[in-house]
Amino acid sequence: MQRPVFAFGLALNLLSAAAATVALAAVDPKLHPENNRPPLAFREEFSEGKAQEPANAESLQNKDLVSNQYGPGKGLYDKTWHPNPPNLGAFIWSGSCLQACAYTLSQPGFSYDLRGLAKVVWRTKVSGYHHLHLIIKTPDGKLYASDRSVDGPSTDYNVSEMIFPDLRWRQIDEKSMNDLEPAGGGMFATVDISKVDEIGWSDLTQGSGHGVQAGSSRVDWIELHARKVPR
Repeated sequence: MQRPVFAFGLALNLLSAAAATVALAAVDPKLHPENNRPPLAFREEFSEGKAQEPANAESLQNKDLVSNQYGPGKGLYDKTWHPNPPNLGAFIWSGSCLQACAYTLSQPGFSYDLRGLAKVVWRTKVSGYHHLHLIIKTPDGKLYASDRSVDGPSTDYNVSEMIFPDLRWRQIDEKSMNDLEPAGGGMFATVDISKVDEIGWSDLTQGSGHGVQAGSSRVDWIELHARKVPR
């Protein structure tokens, strides 16, 4: 007569354990990260205006953002705007960087947690044999460039994604834009991406200059999907 009660109790325990597992999976990104996608931290499309001008604070549509530039070509990025296809809209152009340069975006008061499924989604066009790398800046002031890149030449704009945990990083000197060997040797640095202050990009080489249809990159818009972390 005890067996039905025992069986019922066992079934109830199994159901409780299964429910607990489901509940844990819903909150633990280590079990099912696809159920814990980070929110949109920011989107930048860049402002319309003059056909071509140096990229500055007025180039940003999202006024919560701040832009920074690095390298010997610091300050040479252009914000370009075309009213007609095929280059319709505004974009940040590296062709005007006659020395290597990098461009980053940040939000005062916040850093970004780039773990899990944090990613960049962007619309870009790369000319010549240039390679457009992601750039991050950590709270200790160090710049890093991603191993993966958007490569040229491209006939048209492309929308692509880069998921941060899939990337490896090489430290970059912010003044020269030369890459630096990790202190322990090897090719790539060990980087804590749980708190990153700035996100951006670089060709890691000089641009082609005005009036030349070779080596440069264009970033039409960019989205960062990541959790914000108070600084």
